[in-house]
Amino acid sequence: GWVRISLSAPASADALKVWNHWSTSFHGLKQQRLKFLLTECNGFLAFPGDKMPNGEILQAENCGGRQNKDIFTSPTIMYAGLQFY
Repeated sequence: GWVRISLSAPASADALKVWNHWSTSFHGLKQQRLKFLLTECNGFLAFPGDKMPNGEILQAENCGGRQNKDIFTSPTIMYAGLQFY
């Protein structure tokens, strides 16, 4: 299944009317990883290579071996849900 989570935006986002221009975006994430991020890391947004609060080094999965410090999203839930994107 899918869960919707919002990110905080600075007050200037409203003034710039970004919500009128930004599209919805999806990111695939394993349920276990999401639970860990929300409960153990206080929602810490980590990138591959970052050290997590528990000392673990975050490794990207299902990405052809890339460990870029990027988070990839898609405008379609069908694409974000693929095993490899």
